[in-house]
Amino acid sequence: MNGRFSEARLNERENARVEQNREQSEGVVQRCLKPPPLQLCQAAVSLEAIITTLVNRFRKAKREESKQILSQLLTSGRQVFYHIVQLTSEDTCAYPPAKQLITSCAEVLGQEFVSGHGDCQENLVCEVVEWGGQVGGLLAPHFTPTATSTSTFLALYASLARHASTSPDHTFMLLSKLYRVHLKSLLNHKFPQHYMEVLHILLQVSASTQEDCGGVSSGLWYDLINSLGGGVACFSPDMARQAVVQAVNETLKMLSNYFVKQRLEFGLYGLYPKYRLHIGPMSVFLCLMSHTYIATTLHARPGVPQEEVVQEVWRAVEGVWAGWVAPLGGADRQTCPDWLRHLTHDIQLLLPWAPSDASAADAMVAMFAASVDYIHELLPGQSSVLSLLLEYYSGTFAVREVKSHVLVVVHTHLAALPWHHLHPSLQDTLTLCKVVEQYLPECHSFIGQVLVQINWGKVLEAALAPPTSATQASQGLGGSECLSPARSFPPDPVAARLHTCLLNLLVRISMEPSVRQSPLLQTLLLESERFAWWLIDGDSFQRVVNWWVMSCDPRIILTMPNRNPVDISIVQ
Repeated sequence: MNGRFSEARLNERENARVEQNREQSEGVVQRCLKPPPLQLCQAAVSLEAIITTLVNRFRKAKREESKQILSQLLTSGRQVFYHIVQLTSEDTCAYPPAKQLITSCAEVLGQEFVSGHGDCQENLVCEVVEWGGQVGGLLAPHFTPTATSTSTFLALYASLARHASTSPDHTFMLLSKLYRVHLKSLLNHKFPQHYMEVLHILLQVSASTQEDCGGVSSGLWYDLINSLGGGVACFSPDMARQAVVQAVNETLKMLSNYFVKQRLEFGLYGLYPKYRLHIGPMSVFLCLMSHTYIATTLHARPGVPQEEVVQEVWRAVEGVWAGWVAPLGGADRQTCPDWLRHLTHDIQLLLPWAPSDASAADAMVAMFAASVDYIHELLPGQSSVLSLLLEYYSGTFAVREVKSHVLVVVHTHLAALPWHHLHPSLQDTLTLCKVVEQYLPECHSFIGQVLVQINWGKVLEAALAPPTSATQASQGLGGSECLSPARSFPPDPVAARLHTCLLNLLVRISMEPSVRQSPLLQTLLLESERFAWWLIDGDSFQRVVNWWVMSCDPRIILTMPNRNPVDISIVQ
């Protein structure tokens, strides 16, 4: 095989252009680093002094009700305002001192001489539509259509509607001033008649908007939250209680289905890239609706067993957050679009967010944890939502495919829940064992934080008490003596299994570096010396010992001055 090649040669023409470009770039950098010219500083001071004088005279004329002077000052103020705004260009935007000067002066003049004055709103709309760009961005915040008459208001609406197709961005910025007011009025009128309609509109806007337009689209969510949270829309003397319950139930059901469907359609990196601009208000709204659903369901189901209510509430709340916090896998993957299944055919789980979206996910997971905490606050007891959460964690996050950037966020907020209130059943204890028996170091650390907060003495005492109550009564034994090995009756299978699981947990968790530093672990190990370990059968004990022998540092059996107290307790 014969190959041909040509010698690499420097293209002198292109090299000269590159060098020229680098020189120009260096010149731009040097100019930007220079302090503002003295003339610019003097002009800025003079301009700010003129504006201050103009504003002060205008306010004085308003107090004195001098109409002629007011008219003259209004005209002068608006002329200065538009003149300064027109100075905006690519050059001034690229130079921070000039940009700051124009922005601050335009803000002061606009607030004083344009905003709230109905006679200049039509001209303002024409200028925004005509100029657009950065100039429109300086003008639009001072558009106040509510200050105009009804006829002018309608004329402005019609004018903006005609320009919606040619100038969509700036038209939306102006329309939003009308739209937000109307949306709130529509929501509050005969609530909840239009509530679902408004919510659907917000979801559609959020899904399709990639620019926040000066906070307008996020503001729509906060309008909804403030209307609901402020009690304006939720409670009125003539509204039936059942209407509120029905609206809340329908909302949670709709949101659950909507976000799960969205996740299946755009599930490669979760929902966060699609709703990046609205994560803050949407997380607050979901938390508000979750709390409302929890409270209304509790009061709407009097006399229903607590365990049934907890199960019902948990299913609904978990469902509404599933699209945001849970990995996607299993049967759900089969309903994904073909392109997504083909692209991820070698991936078992689609994670709920990418590393770059961890900060946004933090807000969602925090609100999810707050909702769980609220369930526990209203419905504590042995049939606790914490047991359901533990099972959910084991099946959803304690799997090898879930990466560190997800677990860090989840563990941060779930670890802050009141796990010291958990009274684990045998099934809960088996769930803990299931997690620690897998090679999941980060999950082991979380389980360790949960484990050391539980009052295991009380848990084991309760497990031993029922089958031995008659014996204790006949022998006069106190509650603390039920853990003593001096017993002649057959061991309870549940109590024996609990002790076996707890021994397995303590031995394995004691090897976790982050848990070993916790004083709660040492306290638990000291307390465990009085537990009824004699209930554990020989085979189970041998399996735990075999794992420990294979995993521990052999030097811990030696009496050395630097031995960790945790190792001493485990050996004992």
